[in-house]
Amino acid sequence: MKKSRILAFIIAAALPFSLLSCTDNSGSISKTSTSSVKEEPSGREHMDIDLDSLTVPYEPIDLDDYRPYITDLLDDIKKPGNREKVKKDIDNILTAHKKLEDSNARSCLNYYLDFDNEELEAEYDATLVDYNIFNNLAKLAFTRCSENAEYKDLVKDLLTDDDIDYYTPYYMTPKRVEGYTRVDFDLSDERLDEYYDIYDDEDMDIDEKELRCAEIYLDILSEDDYDTLFLNYGRDFSPELAIELSDVVLDEIYSAYMYLGRSFISLDGADDILYEKADVDGEPFDIIKKYSPKLNSDIQKYANKIIDDELFCITSDEDAYNGSFTVELTATEDAFIFVNKQNDLQALSTSIHEFGHFYSCYASGGKPFNPAFCVDVAEIQSQGFEFLFTQFYDDIFGDKATAMKAYRVIDMLDSIIGGFTIGKFECTVLSQRDTLTPQDVVDIWHDIADGNLSVSFYEINHIFESPGYYLSYGTSALAAFDIWRELQKSPEKALKMYEKLSKVSPYSYDTFFCETLEKCGFSDVMSKNYIKTLSKEIRDYADTLE
Repeated sequence: MKKSRILAFIIAAALPFSLLSCTDNSGSISKTSTSSVKEEPSGREHMDIDLDSLTVPYEPIDLDDYRPYITDLLDDIKKPGNREKVKKDIDNILTAHKKLEDSNARSCLNYYLDFDNEELEAEYDATLVDYNIFNNLAKLAFTRCSENAEYKDLVKDLLTDDDIDYYTPYYMTPKRVEGYTRVDFDLSDERLDEYYDIYDDEDMDIDEKELRCAEIYLDILSEDDYDTLFLNYGRDFSPELAIELSDVVLDEIYSAYMYLGRSFISLDGADDILYEKADVDGEPFDIIKKYSPKLNSDIQKYANKIIDDELFCITSDEDAYNGSFTVELTATEDAFIFVNKQNDLQALSTSIHEFGHFYSCYASGGKPFNPAFCVDVAEIQSQGFEFLFTQFYDDIFGDKATAMKAYRVIDMLDSIIGGFTIGKFECTVLSQRDTLTPQDVVDIWHDIADGNLSVSFYEINHIFESPGYYLSYGTSALAAFDIWRELQKSPEKALKMYEKLSKVSPYSYDTFFCETLEKCGFSDVMSKNYIKTLSKEIRDYADTLE
C-alpha cells in the first residue's frame, strides 16, 4: 500500500486499489504472478541475496534421462502377472515427476533473481516445457495402465475423468502428446510475450494498449468455459452469484472501507505507515519465530524450520522480480518463500502472509501428482494468518499498534473490493465472450471499474496469465474476515478455525470453497447478509478508534 492510496481516496475520493500478488501453486510460475519460488539469503542477519551464492542451486535435468520410465510402464502393463514391476514403474515416474517439477521451480528462482536476463528466461522456459512434457506423458502412461483390468487400481488416484477422456484415443501416442505439449506452450508463450510487449511499449497510448490487449484477452478466453473455469478453481458457487455479490461489495464494503479510512488517518503512526516510514525491530522471519509459540507447536515448528533450513529469501535487488510468492519444492517436500523487500514494514507484512502459505504446505500434506487447486481456500490460509498475527502488534509496533491493526483491516477490505471488481469484469466478459469485440471488452471494464479502480484491465497481468483467478482475493478475504471477527471475541476459537483450515489441502479434487468453510466452522460468507453484517462491524470497529 503506497502513501498515495489511502490519502488519495480519503481526501480526493479516488480509489487506486493495490493489485495484490497471488500464490500460484500450479507448478508453473508465470512472468508476473506473485506466487512462485524463493531464493536464499546470503546472510541471515541481513536477509539480502548474493546473486553469486545461492543456497538453493539449480541443477539442470535432462528429460531424456527419464523418458525410459514412461516406456517401461507402457511395456510392462502388456504383460500379465507383472504387478510388482508395474508398481515400480509407477513409483519411478512419480519420483521423476517430482524431480522435474523441482528443477523447474529452481530454474524459475534463478530467473526471478535476475528478471531481465533473457538467457535465464530461456533456460526457465526450457525446464518448464520439459516438465509439462513429462507430466503429460505420465498421464498418457497412467491412462493406458487404467485400461488394463489387472493394474488399473494402481493408478485410480492419479487421473481425473477428463484425463482419461483426453488420453484414451488410440492416436494419443507419446510422440503426439509431446508435440501437442510443445505447440500449446509455444502458443501460450507467444500470446503472453505479445501482451508484455504491448504492456511495456512506452510509445503506445493507453487507448491502443487497451484495444490490443482486449484482442489478446478474447483469444486467451476462447479456451475457457464459463462454468468449468469456476469448477477448476474449486468454487462451489456460480459466476452469477459472484456478479450479484460484487454489487453488494461495492456498496457495503466500499462505504465501510471509506469510513474506516477516515478514522485511520487521524491515528498515531498513520502517517509513518502511509509514507512507509514505520520502524520494525527485527527481521521478518525472526519476528514470526518469536511469536509462533503463542499460536501452536506446529506453527512454531515450521517457523523454526524456515530459518534453520534457509527456506526463504528477502531481496531488495533492483534486478529481481518485484513481487513475492511461495512455491513447493516437491523433490524435497519443502516450500520456499521469495520476498522482494520494498521497505521493512512491507517485508514483514508480506512475510507473514507468505508464511501462511508456507505453513499450510506442510500442514495440508503437500502437493500430489496431478493436483487440483482451490485457490480461494489457499488464500484464506495466508490472509487468515495475517489476521491471527495482529494479536502481537501491540508488542511489535508499540504506540503505532492501533494504526497498524486498522491498516491491516483496510488492506484486507481493499482485497475484497479489488477482487470482486475484477471478478465481475472477468465473469461478465467470459459469459458473453463469443459476441464481444475488443472495444466491447474495454467498455465493460470502464463500466465496472471506473470509480473503483484507477488502473486499466491490461495492467492486471493475472487476467491474462490465469483467467478467473483474481476473484479469489475477494472471496478468500471475506472468509479471512470471519477469523478477524472471531478474534475480537475469542482468540482461542479464531485459532481453532485457522488450524482446521490450514490442514485442508487446496490440491484435493474434493476441496470446494463454501463446503470447506462450513466444515471448518466459518460463516456463509457468500451471502448478502454476511457482507452487510461485516460492513456494520467494520464501522463499529472504526468508531472504537476515535
